[in-house]
Amino acid sequence: MSRLALRGNQELVRKMNESLILNCVREHGPISRAEVARLTGLTTGTVSNLCTGLLDRGLIEEVGLGASRGGRKPVMVRLSSSRFALGVQVGVDEVAVLLVSLACEPLRRRAEPLPPGAEPQAVVDQVTRLVGEVLAEAGVGPDRILGVGVSLPATVDADGEFVLYAPNLRWRSAPVGVLLRERLGLPVVLENDANAAAFGEFWCGATRGMPNSVFVYVDYGIGAGFIVGGELYRGRDRVAGELGHTTVDLSGPQCHCG
Repeated sequence: MSRLALRGNQELVRKMNESLILNCVREHGPISRAEVARLTGLTTGTVSNLCTGLLDRGLIEEVGLGASRGGRKPVMVRLSSSRFALGVQVGVDEVAVLLVSLACEPLRRRAEPLPPGAEPQAVVDQVTRLVGEVLAEAGVGPDRILGVGVSLPATVDADGEFVLYAPNLRWRSAPVGVLLRERLGLPVVLENDANAAAFGEFWCGATRGMPNSVFVYVDYGIGAGFIVGGELYRGRDRVAGELGHTTVDLSGPQCHCG
């Protein structure tokens, strides 16, 4: 194996292990490093080294001492209270921006109507302005934001950068994620609204901890998000939850999207 391939594999393993640790801290924090090691199956040395890096990057923080089991009291860690994320919901008639903590606590929200027939660039401008207003109101600088998740009534590409088709917005092949990333200077990921809702409930809502669930989203259209085996299931063509595109009456009226 080449040194480049080995380095790449090591980097992938490190990221996977960091993800395991962060998820464990999210679910069980405040928690000791030893308990993280026990729950994740990682060695105590690996957990200690990776936690040091996560502390340096401001993703977790130490919050005092836990109960002793005979030796020194362990130092407890939890997700950082000084880093945040932004959620953006682009609907058919409204745009909303939500500032949340890493523990999924809603902190600030702004919403306003979406003008009928708004083009992607106009919506990007509107979202950018709302993000600025939310951050200013909360007194949070962009440097403390880890990323932006955007839900839309649309199918999106595998990289979460392009809206492939949004029938109720009349958008096709719109680089909304690319445009927002350029304007905000932050990582941006697009997701179908029903999928985002299903994952949000699984992550920190009504179906938290349930490996299999279905979220049915009813608005101007009907869609669904599926959690299967603890992961979001999109299907081969990323349209697994498009219930509204199921033919019920072959002789019925044609959908405006074809």
